[in-house]
Amino acid sequence: MPKIGLFICDCGKTLTKNIDFDSLTSDLEKTGKFSFIVRSSVLCKTDLEKMLKQLKAKKVDKVVVAACTPKLYESTWGRLLQDAGMNYYDLVISNIREQCSWVHMDEPKEHVTEKAKGLILSAANRAEALEEIPYEKIPITQKVVVIGGGIAGLTAAQELAELGIQVDVIEKQPTVGGLCLELGTVFPTQDCSLCVRTTGCPGLGDGSPRRCIYRANLEFNPKIKFYTNCEVVDVLGSIGNFKVVVKKNPRYVSEEKCIRCNECVKVCPVEVPDGFNLGLTKRKAIYMPFVQAIPQVYAIDPKNCKFQECEKCVKVCPTNAINLKEKEETFTLDAGAIIIATGFEEYNPALVKEYNYGRYPDVITQIELARLLDVTGPTGGRPIRLSDKKPVNRIVMIQCVGSRDEKHNYYCSNICCMVALKHAIMIKEHFPEIDVVIEYMDIRPVGSRYEEYYRRARELGVTFIRGRPSEVISNGKRLVVEGENSFTGEFEKIEADLVVLSMAMVPSKGTQELARMLGVALGPDGFFSAVDPKVRPSETNVVGVLLAGGAMTPMDIPNAVSYAAGAAIGAVKLLNQKEIEKPLLTSFVNEEICSSCRICEWACPFDAAHVGDEAAQVDQAKCFGCGICAAACPSGCITLRRHTSKQLTAAIDGVLGNGGEAKKIVAIACLECGYSTIDDAGMLGMQYPVNVSIVDVPCTASVDPQVVLDAFNSGADGVMLIGCDRCHYLRGADVANLRVSMLQKLLEQFGIEKERLQAFFGDCHDAGELIEKIRGMAEKIAGLEKAKNLLAF
Repeated sequence: MPKIGLFICDCGKTLTKNIDFDSLTSDLEKTGKFSFIVRSSVLCKTDLEKMLKQLKAKKVDKVVVAACTPKLYESTWGRLLQDAGMNYYDLVISNIREQCSWVHMDEPKEHVTEKAKGLILSAANRAEALEEIPYEKIPITQKVVVIGGGIAGLTAAQELAELGIQVDVIEKQPTVGGLCLELGTVFPTQDCSLCVRTTGCPGLGDGSPRRCIYRANLEFNPKIKFYTNCEVVDVLGSIGNFKVVVKKNPRYVSEEKCIRCNECVKVCPVEVPDGFNLGLTKRKAIYMPFVQAIPQVYAIDPKNCKFQECEKCVKVCPTNAINLKEKEETFTLDAGAIIIATGFEEYNPALVKEYNYGRYPDVITQIELARLLDVTGPTGGRPIRLSDKKPVNRIVMIQCVGSRDEKHNYYCSNICCMVALKHAIMIKEHFPEIDVVIEYMDIRPVGSRYEEYYRRARELGVTFIRGRPSEVISNGKRLVVEGENSFTGEFEKIEADLVVLSMAMVPSKGTQELARMLGVALGPDGFFSAVDPKVRPSETNVVGVLLAGGAMTPMDIPNAVSYAAGAAIGAVKLLNQKEIEKPLLTSFVNEEICSSCRICEWACPFDAAHVGDEAAQVDQAKCFGCGICAAACPSGCITLRRHTSKQLTAAIDGVLGNGGEAKKIVAIACLECGYSTIDDAGMLGMQYPVNVSIVDVPCTASVDPQVVLDAFNSGADGVMLIGCDRCHYLRGADVANLRVSMLQKLLEQFGIEKERLQAFFGDCHDAGELIEKIRGMAEKIAGLEKAKNLLAF
């Protein structure tokens, strides 16, 4: 048995009001569990030096501290153990202040003292069962891979490069820039969508704070490497040592050799409608993807090129840059961290059938209108009817197409109102004779300087009609938008030369497959989900994989830039560590008894558990130590270090003591919101019955059902699981809730009242509600007979 030292603190003698420390110390000495017991009054402050001397002198294996909540001074005492030559995790804290003395001020002193004894013995039992915690050093590859070359990806790459980090940017299109290439001008600045921040100071003659993508020299930055026409096909490894497998589709033109002389374009005999310009202009089969493209290299359209039948471009190229026999290739990039910046795209307008996109050429989307309004676009910035190329007299914009609609996408796409207002203002400022009508459900100009767009549009004469149009039809000459005006209650038919659909914004194509490869969770809207949108908005459930921009949700450019910068800083913080020395408070597998059932793969929220050729394995770098997989494993081959079922059962036995006639309730609380809520109750002096004792776990979903049954066998009259309403381990609360429901049905089959097992999931501000729940459970159990021992069945 390990030698255990016990330090008891009475918190400046304030706890002596309802705990008899002399009696408590005497009773604990008689148990024989402790090599020594030291009394203290200020163990967190002035007595720390004395504690260190005791640890060095006594040579114990484990330490129990009976004092205040571990959330205050656990790190202080843990480091003290390290100074004494012990392991940080040889420490167990018994909370006799917030969860004993402070919540039982109205109880008899002997009862509170008895509970304190049980809590300390519970900690001692856990300490006896503790095993050595190993450490693992994980080297960090000093490079970041950014997936997506839109404005967010470019911003993240620039920030990283400025901080000295090597960056690889993977973009599936032949040029970087993403959706911004099509937008022309953007809100709230009304300037070019292609402006990006550059480093340097013009006052010092070194660059400019803002330049267009073409002049920012991004492709010549030695810290940034662009891989265009490429896509991710697999991701291996974990934090610090990712292997990103990339497929490069043939461009047929060498980026190293091409000198942009345009000779190939001149001789190419194939002309096709240019989809980038709505088919209003033509381009060759070999073409520059965009005037300001990065890289400034031609690409060949494989769907329209005649290849070996022609080869005129090959013959005229002065640098032999064109290879029509080029094949796709696969290569691997190393990365210490990955940033997802895959953005969003317009929802397919053809799916909203009532508006007849595709049937009527004069029904277009806002992004297509942006190309018409761009002075570099196919019409020089003038809106026209696509059907006959004639000028327009009236444009009707329809908002929320495919958004806020249970048939399509239930969520608001955030930016659609502002896009419509921006375009309406541009039209009225440059072509005041054009009538612009916006049909809307709600106008939502949320953001700095955005409300003025709405006011400016009204001042310029834009007409706003509240209501969702029912249909767009044609009368043979013009389009007709039909729908109810919800302000007047009248059904209106509005003729239009051009109908513009403000489409929902949805995740980019390939998002689900990329999420699968990375193991990153998606939200119910299909976008990548942050592990905590409030305090960790750029982090995912996979450590080392971060989010930037519209990959998280549709957002405007200022927000995309801000989130990208945050993701870059997160990656730099990781890489600056050079290597991670991680205590393995994680799950591990006994491969000899693993049945390869793959339940652990389903259970793990962080993609850390995988079944190999012979048995399951847990990636120690990815594992968060929640223990969900361990409790779910049917063969019991997975164990969570420092929180094993054996250790939890030992801790529960400690608070139950020798059983007896007294009715006892064990509350198993997660170390996040659950434990904090109980602490808050103590700080606020909220009283609950003294027969309720707290035992902690990382997550309520880490509690094996057998542990609950063992608690009843050991004399518990009631068991309550207390966890987070918004689980810190993503789905732990849901798993625990389902498990409680299952166990309640099982108890009923044994003739045991299901009220003896309850669950509560809330946040720290729910302390009052939790205490009422505890009191109600205690009152219910007080009216029941002593619980039956399950072993009797």
